Amino acid sequence: MDPYIAGIDSWFNAGPSHYSATKSEIDLLGVSNVRFEWNQCSDGGLFKIYIWEDNEGIPGDDIFSELQLTDNLAGWNYSIISTTSISVNTDLWVGIREYTATQAIGIDTDNEGCSVVDNGDGWEVLEEGNLAYRLTTCLDDNPAGCFSIGCPESYVCLDDWEYNCVSSDCDCNEETGAWICDDDCNGGSCFLAGCMDSNACNYEPDATVSDESCA
Repeated sequence: MDPYIAGIDSWFNAGPSHYSATKSEIDLLGVSNVRFEWNQCSDGGLFKIYIWEDNEGIPGDDIFSELQLTDNLAGWNYSIISTTSISVNTDLWVGIREYTATQAIGIDTDNEGCSVVDNGDGWEVLEEGNLAYRLTTCLDDNPAGCFSIGCPESYVCLDDWEYNCVSSDCDCNEETGAWICDDDCNGGSCFLAGCMDSNACNYEPDATVSDESCA
């Protein structure tokens, strides 16, 4: 279960010099950057990010590591990682090496089996739950709710009784690295605006509302 989607209901520390990781399901083939996200209990902290290749169901050789030096806040944080030096595309683990300043990491105690810890004696399944680490190809923030005060660029919000006040929802298409959102704008629907004259040089065939820009 993806801890980003499931509920985080507790916190976990492996301890200084110890490692923890969560299995990733994404494919990095053709991806030049990936976003590592984690959820922590409180502000501050220091740790080292790791990506490992899979070794029969546990982390194997590390294929990326980087000290996390940015200011971390309570809740979800992220770091953009270049994948140009990563040769393995699938079956990856992502996680951290802890230091004394590392803040507790969010954990979903209702699900287990996707996270492991290494306390110095080798990797073991974390029976307490799944840790809130994840990799995603969507580099921008989740725009869920982005339509509550408007629409995406080139779209306009028009009254629409059928979709009135339906909250927006967005999911990441990991294959394209793009967010896919529904079309409501919390009081109407979002329609693509553009030139609707098929003879114009800037004709927009998908437009449903004219923006009077035809040239």
